[in-house]
Amino acid sequence: MNNQIKAMITTTKRSVRGPSIVTPEMLASWLRIDLTDEMPEMIQLLIDASNDAVQNHIGRSVVPCEYRKTWQGKLNNILVLPFPWIDEITALNYVDRNGIATAITNYNYNIEGDLSIPTRYRQLSTGEYIECQYTTTPFTEGGINIAILKTAAYMYERRGDCDSSEALVNSGAADMLKPFVRVFL
Repeated sequence: MNNQIKAMITTTKRSVRGPSIVTPEMLASWLRIDLTDEMPEMIQLLIDASNDAVQNHIGRSVVPCEYRKTWQGKLNNILVLPFPWIDEITALNYVDRNGIATAITNYNYNIEGDLSIPTRYRQLSTGEYIECQYTTTPFTEGGINIAILKTAAYMYERRGDCDSSEALVNSGAADMLKPFVRVFL
């Protein structure tokens, strides 16, 4: 049985609420360069792009974040929250056509991001939606930091001639991450 969402529209918005597991000093050391006054911004951009590439590849958050996820349409029994490890659900609301939010209090979730809501909220009409706000703990096991460093280093060496997802694959970081890729059964 497929437990993934079969909804008309889903959206996810993210805001970072904590530091990366890779610092500019760590990346500079990995690259064997000295940080100058101008370089920290560029180095931070490489780290941010690498964080995003790794996170999107494994389907788990690699920096502490706060997410807002919405669903519209017909929903299955289990809604899947992207980018776990889920710390806590800070708000779960049903929003009607008039924009009036009602808190959903009878729900269950686990740290892997599976969220179950009451049956009455699974058939949404046009203009209605479910909104969930939640926070995550970064997934930092098994050399995630090395994958971020390898991806950032590849982009640094190419000086903008590749994007972060290409760098993830070509640097070998994607192969390192295979055991950590989130799989939906």
